[in-house]
Amino acid sequence: MMKKRWTKMLCVALAMMMLVLTAQPAQAANKYTYSIKTAESGKTVNGTNKETYNETTDSYTYKVNIYKITAPESGYITVTAYDYMSDGYENETDMQLYRTLSAAKAWDKDIRDVYESVYSGQSDMKTVRVPLAKGKTVYLRARAFDGYKFKYTFTKAAIPTSNLCRAKATTLKAGVKKTICVPDGYQGNRWYKIKVTTKKTISITFKNLVGYMDKEYPDLTLYDSSRKEIGVVHASGDIYKSVKKLPVGTYYIKVRSDSDYEDSFHQTYLYTLSWK
Repeated sequence: MMKKRWTKMLCVALAMMMLVLTAQPAQAANKYTYSIKTAESGKTVNGTNKETYNETTDSYTYKVNIYKITAPESGYITVTAYDYMSDGYENETDMQLYRTLSAAKAWDKDIRDVYESVYSGQSDMKTVRVPLAKGKTVYLRARAFDGYKFKYTFTKAAIPTSNLCRAKATTLKAGVKKTICVPDGYQGNRWYKIKVTTKKTISITFKNLVGYMDKEYPDLTLYDSSRKEIGVVHASGDIYKSVKKLPVGTYYIKVRSDSDYEDSFHQTYLYTLSWK
């Protein structure tokens, strides 16, 4: 009886030893190293991220460039991605703008802290603009490992902060185009008033400057002095035209942010507003 028990234990031990000897080694985690660089406004950057494969550990080591962009004044940056040549072929640049350095480094994580992606080769996504307050820093990272090409410029623009309610509406003169720059962290609602001096029909132009339309954008509502709603513009870029002549008087325009949007990080607005 004892002999059978020892024989059984020996067989189990041998089987476990064989499993250990024949088991495949665990795959090592991929490693990421980062170089933080400062991008210069107006200067085209040609760069390459690098990857190295280790057959022994079946893993990759990535060397990634992250570009820091800081707004010298309040305004907005315009980032343009270009196609680049690699091995005789034209390729698209795939980049993303992040709010924080930690988000830019979190390569394999589900990060919501992204301003927007910039893809070359697609006319509607080639250039994006992001409003920034003075001193605010964002981080640009390319996802490709065979090369990328981009350029950014900065445009100074005031951030309106006083016209958050109807009583403090900013006067908008006829024929004057106003650029409204609202970075995240600022309330999106803005009020403007216009003065119609002769009975006439009017038109209001409301145009998005950001460069993408993949999420809700604020709408525009026109009111008369008694707070009666006259018309609404739901889509950025549309031109509102009054259906009839408006009497002489003061009218109010409210640009409403989408405060119910599921991702509050994306509450940034950049648009032009004018009327005649």
